Amino acid sequence: MSLILDLARESILEVMQSKNRIDKEALLKENQILHEILPVRVNIYHENTLFSSCTADNLPLIDAIITCSKKAAFGNKEKLLLINAFFEDEIEVVLHTDDGELSHREKLFTASV
Repeated sequence: MSLILDLARESILEVMQSKNRIDKEALLKENQILHEILPVRVNIYHENTLFSSCTADNLPLIDAIITCSKKAAFGNKEKLLLINAFFEDEIEVVLHTDDGELSHREKLFTASV
């Protein structure tokens, strides 16, 4: 799940910094799982409460993670996350597989970002 969470974070940073670029071609070459079409949900938590969420059902995993991460962070104009709160917020990525749900939740960003 580390790859998936890193991709989610990079997607948000790409919007925030407008200079980060995700090399989709390289990621797809190195990680076959990113080609899979799996239902995905990205949740963002603020102060341990669900702040926003996005789901995608019929996209390759790489596109679902990128799209949902950006929409969860910036898609609701009435509920925008504050940049200074990003270091307190958490992100969770949930993959729905034939074997059940796989999820992982951790800090959205660390001070090293």
